Amino acid sequence: MTAHDERSAFEARVPHDPAYWSALAERITRSADPVFAELRVGQAWWNPLDRFGPALSIGAIAAAAATFVALPAGGPAAASNDDARPETVANPTDLLQNAFITPSLPDVMTLMILGTEE
Repeated sequence: MTAHDERSAFEARVPHDPAYWSALAERITRSADPVFAELRVGQAWWNPLDRFGPALSIGAIAAAAATFVALPAGGPAAASNDDARPETVANPTDLLQNAFITPSLPDVMTLMILGTEE
């Protein structure tokens, strides 16, 4: 390949003078100073809450401890299932009802027989 002495349209035409680059850097930093000053002075939205941080955390810990102390030792009492299903409602001749009311799950044969009755 041969080097061409003439300048093409695609060559960079930036100045090689160091004074130009120093002046450019000075202009950029001078124009950025107001933006940086505004960012330094700006207040975040959580700054007013910052002074209440320790008090709020102590209050949250106290509320959790009070809740723990106020609960009974066994936790909340669960309602028994015996009252929910009175024995007078169950029909002893109904196979389907008796299959699902019994404490154990119905066996597969019972489900197959109940499923084929019309």
